[in-house]
Amino acid sequence: MKNRSNQILGQCRWMTRSTAIIISASALGYSGYIGSSPKMQGNSSEDRTAIFGQIDQLAYMEMERWRVPGFAIGIIVEGDIVYAQGFGYRDPNLELEVTTATNFSLASITKSFTAMAVGLMVEDGLLGWDTPVHEVLPEFELCDPDLSSNVTFRDLLSHRTGLADKDELWTSGDYISSEILEHIDELEIAGPLRHHFEYSNVLYITSAELVRKITGSTWDVLATRRLLKPMGMSDTGFSVEQLLQSNEYSFSFSDRKGVYVTNEFPGPEHNAWYFTRGSGSMYSNVDDMARWILFQLNEGQYDGKQLVSEQIVRVMHEPQILIDTPLFYVNYPGITHHAYGMGWFLDEYRGHPRVHHGGASMGYSNYITLFPEDEIGIVILSNREVMMPVELMYYISDILLKLPQEDWASRFEEFVPAD
Repeated sequence: MKNRSNQILGQCRWMTRSTAIIISASALGYSGYIGSSPKMQGNSSEDRTAIFGQIDQLAYMEMERWRVPGFAIGIIVEGDIVYAQGFGYRDPNLELEVTTATNFSLASITKSFTAMAVGLMVEDGLLGWDTPVHEVLPEFELCDPDLSSNVTFRDLLSHRTGLADKDELWTSGDYISSEILEHIDELEIAGPLRHHFEYSNVLYITSAELVRKITGSTWDVLATRRLLKPMGMSDTGFSVEQLLQSNEYSFSFSDRKGVYVTNEFPGPEHNAWYFTRGSGSMYSNVDDMARWILFQLNEGQYDGKQLVSEQIVRVMHEPQILIDTPLFYVNYPGITHHAYGMGWFLDEYRGHPRVHHGGASMGYSNYITLFPEDEIGIVILSNREVMMPVELMYYISDILLKLPQEDWASRFEEFVPAD
């Protein structure tokens, strides 16, 4: 039975409608497909049913705990999509449920696609990972001449230029991405080149724009032609402009004292928020992201076709810079060897090498995790900007890796918004 929602007037920045809604967080989940592959870590049919039931139960508990209106989960094990399901609502006002085809903003998960677009240029011999950007584009200028001459594409994509980020260049909405490229000399030095991890959205926007400068084709067109279309990722796109034209998308929501308020999407006047942005403008659903996970775990191969060489994928999953103070983590001693590759965070999770990235923007929050040696991939996309996908990801990881269950709820308690 669908939940009934009470409607009241409400206001919020970037609201798509002038209504807010009070709903229960125990909406029925939509079952997309649950695979019965015998490869499921050697589990019997009964074991798999129990595992999926446990994940369902955790999902409903997390939805209630974090007051998330809707989200979707996709799980890949040893080359099979074994679980894909939506929970809650993409539009509670109209009682439209989340399905596996519901699109969510990917936010910073976009970075893995941007890095791969640069990887396609490496594959084509247009540049090398360690080619100084200045050699390909003499007009590339940072705040320091020596830095301008020495920064490579690998440096840009691994957040090791030593330059501090300047998010206001894009969050202000004053510029489109191509104009931001003209302002990168405003980034200040925070540490030596290749000695310091400094997460930078602006330099990922820059990386995407360099694709256009070098190939004459925008990064989104290149990625669509060489990656998305061959993989059948037909519902994935690169901007809010495209998201609003897609077949099925979720709004995002804020919670105001128990009331879900629909966040308004940015418009064309917000420039980099609305149009393509290499740091975080993409959107997708768990059906399509399952394909992206398969491509990653198969090292560039999809459906028997090698879309990019194994080496290109491997180098992105290799440590390029160590991280002294990890981002997006709770203080947990079982997560070690923190590093960044290119478009991916890297670490060892309770003894299992892990490749992963989160994304949070415009009221959405998401997480994608790969365990390459275990041939496991997980994606969670949600429509409220809280840390629920991270906590749920840890719970699901423990189940699939057959690890003793941690009390992640206690470790994340400080991040749960107050009622």
